[in-house]
Order: sequence, then structure tokens, then C-alpha cells
Amino acid sequence: MAVEVVSEKLCIGCNLCVRVCPVDVFRLQGPEKEQKAYIAYQEDCQSCFICEEYCPTDAIYVAPENPRPIPMPY
Repeated sequence: MAVEVVSEKLCIGCNLCVRVCPVDVFRLQGPEKEQKAYIAYQEDCQSCFICEEYCPTDAIYVAPENPRPIPMPY
């Protein structure tokens, strides 16, 4: 799978997921002092779980399996 949920209720708009994602999946939206993260490019997610690990409020859920093959450099 991939990142499936960013809970608007739990998200505090800290921007950590945006900063730590190696494939740039997340963005922030909303008024400046009330911004929340959202999944902008779900198809790019590689299910690395970094965003889920860094989220201080557990607002992000990444599915445990990614059905798309991740290319390996040779």
C-alpha cells in the first residue's frame, strides 16, 4: 500500500512529515496558523514509514505493504 491517512483531527501542522519524506509526498494547506498536512502525491509513497515514525501526534497511517515494486539500482 502506501500512506493512507493523515488525520486532520490529530495533525498539528508541524511540517515534520513534509520535511522528512524522501519522495515529497506531503504538503500543508489551510490558513497560515491552522495549516494541516495532506497527502499530495500518494502514488509516490514507498511505504518507508519515516513520516509515521516522526509524526509527534500519530496523525499518519502508512499501510504495511506496498504492492508496487520499488526499483532497485543495479
